[in-house]
Amino acid sequence: MCALIPAINSTGRTFSDQTGKFPITSYKGNNYVFILYDYDSNSIHSRAIPDRSSKSILSAFTNVVDLLISKGFHPKIHLLDNEASKELKKAIVDRKINFQLAPPHIHRQNSAERAIRTFKNHFVAGLATCDPKFPLQCWDLLLPQAEITLNLLRASNINPKLSAYAILHGQFDYNKTPLAPPGTKAQIHVKAEKRESWGTHSIDAWYIGPALEHYRCYQFFNPKTNKIIIRDTVTFHPTRIRMPIADVAEKILHTAKELTTTLQQATPENSPFLEFGNEKLNALKKLAHIFESSFKTNTINPISIISTIS
Repeated sequence: MCALIPAINSTGRTFSDQTGKFPITSYKGNNYVFILYDYDSNSIHSRAIPDRSSKSILSAFTNVVDLLISKGFHPKIHLLDNEASKELKKAIVDRKINFQLAPPHIHRQNSAERAIRTFKNHFVAGLATCDPKFPLQCWDLLLPQAEITLNLLRASNINPKLSAYAILHGQFDYNKTPLAPPGTKAQIHVKAEKRESWGTHSIDAWYIGPALEHYRCYQFFNPKTNKIIIRDTVTFHPTRIRMPIADVAEKILHTAKELTTTLQQATPENSPFLEFGNEKLNALKKLAHIFESSFKTNTINPISIISTIS
């Protein structure tokens, strides 16, 4: 088992850069991804941008930095590409942040380069799980979930016992906000007040991420309207990844535990309306013992149990 990385004191260092052009322009006209890396939280942030203009980069930068500030991680020094615009430099100074420019043609001094590589690898892995018919023009809609799952896997530098996500937003509640593989085809329920008379009760859609402000809801892309909709009642139809469901052994194990508890309580005092003789009680106790010993070892063999009982 690997030892945890020791905690560090706050440095206030952040880094940013842009990826290369994505092969397909999104429905929203985005072509690039702005990446900002915060060293203290060890978090990587992504924002889709249409181009590498100063206006687009400035908008993405202020969005991420203002988020970090609101979470108590006010950057002290920011390292960025040497082609930074005057508007971006001014925005950095206005937020009382010092900045340094990476030396020309020496990108390795900017940690955002490594963050870009890490994020791209994670994002491409997510794209590989998408349904073959998932419209790649929606690639930018998958960025928020990719950012969440990536930061959940990264330990914070100032507190390695917490993930990069948790130190910024708190523990992620999978029960409140369930996740699914990105780009999964789904059938989503159409509420009665939203459908026409004799209309279908569900429509096809593509899963793009969780609805963080809603309880147990998901976000979907509706290909007919090109809009994002939020639904709670849904059936997923994955093609590359099997949805996690209980297999036969797990169902038998769960049933055995419940049956054992019931059998151990099966006495005339607890069940006054049932007639128990010594023969029946001994048989029930034997059956309870068989199930109990089976699920303690997590090995349930229905055939062996039946043969033992008979």
